[in-house]
Amino acid sequence: MRRKYEPGDIVNGFKMLDRWRNSTGLFVCLYCGKEFKAWISNIVQGKRKSCGCKWNKKHGYSGTKIHHKWTNMRGRCNNELHDSYRRYSKLGYDPAWDNFMVWLEYMKSIPSWPGITAIENGGWEIHRVDNEKGYFPGNIEWVTTEKHREIHRK
Repeated sequence: MRRKYEPGDIVNGFKMLDRWRNSTGLFVCLYCGKEFKAWISNIVQGKRKSCGCKWNKKHGYSGTKIHHKWTNMRGRCNNELHDSYRRYSKLGYDPAWDNFMVWLEYMKSIPSWPGITAIENGGWEIHRVDNEKGYFPGNIEWVTTEKHREIHRK
């Protein structure tokens, strides 16, 4: 059975504010705060990936590995079409981290922060210290890809 989305629901980085005739809705981008109208199906199916702000590259990180890690973290928790959604949707993440720059500033403050250059060169992953909890301050750290694989083999 298909889920009916209602105002207040968060889907693929957008929060539904209002719904009209079961096909269109008013959404707010959790990334920049811009309100816009869109077909609900386009939001739910991931066809509408942006209100337009992500493509403006305001922060200069669009298309980078660090931005991809943020997008993937949010997708696991918010996007029903993501392969890992069933495991992560109940765990969630800090709502303030819907803003990439807020998330990035926190990630830089973690003692295990390897630096942007190291992340962009590859070999670094975000690791949840307690796998029973989501992506929240105090429960994440940076680990090498090799260490991440070792942890998940146990």
